Amino acid sequence: MILEKLDFTSLKTQLLGKLQLLYGTPLTLGVKVSTLIAIHALSKTLDKYTISEKVIPMLRENITREPGVLMAMLAVYDEISKHVDIEIIAREIMPQLWKLCIDPLLKVNQ
Repeated sequence: MILEKLDFTSLKTQLLGKLQLLYGTPLTLGVKVSTLIAIHALSKTLDKYTISEKVIPMLRENITREPGVLMAMLAVYDEISKHVDIEIIAREIMPQLWKLCIDPLLKVNQ
C-alpha cells in the first residue's frame, strides 16, 4: 500500500491537506464518499494530535446529509475512535455520532 511508503510528515501535510481541500469543495457525492474512504485508510497512520486537530474538525463542518456520505462519516469516526484518547471520544466524537444517528435520512438498519 502506498501509505506504508510515505513518511509521516508527507502524509500529514500533503496528502491529508489535499484530502481536506477536496472534501471541503462542493463536489459530487461520489467524490465526497471517496475522500472519506481515503481519510478512513489514512487515519490508521495518523497520530492523536492530527486526528483531533485536523480530521475531527473537518468532519464536524460537514453540511451534506446524504446517506452515503453519512455512512462514510460514521466509518471514519469508528476508525479514528480507535486512535484517540477517551476524552476526545467523549467530547468530540460522541456528540457528532448522536447527531448523525438521529438524521432523518438514515434508515434504522443503517
